[in-house]
Amino acid sequence: VNIGPIFATGTKPEHTVFLGPQAIADIGPRLKIPFTVMGGIGLDNIDQVVAAGARHVAVVTAVTRAPDVAAAVRELRTSLKVQHLHSCCRRNDSTTGRAVIPRDGFRLVPW
Repeated sequence: VNIGPIFATGTKPEHTVFLGPQAIADIGPRLKIPFTVMGGIGLDNIDQVVAAGARHVAVVTAVTRAPDVAAAVRELRTSLKVQHLHSCCRRNDSTTGRAVIPRDGFRLVPW
């Protein structure tokens, strides 16, 4: 299941209606299976989709149109990890006190 397009996207320039991050917050909790979100998601707005409840983020143009594809993927993954540590799922290891990313953490999905 995919929720999108969330924002204006270069892969579907004919689309004029976008769901926005609120759609993730509205639809996501009703789904009993994992879902992806996509559509115009990049470094400038990935925090919004994560804050709305996205855990599996699919991107296309954020990577394919980047001058350095490998660097774009690294930056997006790093951003997901940072967002994850700031999300409600944050917990600390009782032994070390360090933040732990739960096994159902965030994923950047190649689409």
